[in-house]
Amino acid sequence: MSGRAPIRVLHVLLSLEPGGLENGVVNVINHLDRDRFVSSVCCLKHAEAGAAEGAAFIKRHIIRVTDKAFDDFAGAETDSRQLRRMLGISGAST
Repeated sequence: MSGRAPIRVLHVLLSLEPGGLENGVVNVINHLDRDRFVSSVCCLKHAEAGAAEGAAFIKRHIIRVTDKAFDDFAGAETDSRQLRRMLGISGAST
């Protein structure tokens, strides 16, 4: 290094509750050049507090889901001719 002091970086997160943003920050920190950067993390909330607030938010904004999961349809019969027609596959039907 050129004798310069490393750049100090403060990563500010709501919490360290595992999730996409948190994992992304950890990945960034792990891949920074440690000779050039010194990272610190500041969490604004305890993970349990953030999770409790998140659960209430989700409950208020939940999107209604179907009564059946996709897998519930897996046992249905297959119309091979219709599938071939939809996919544009010509040839003998099975």
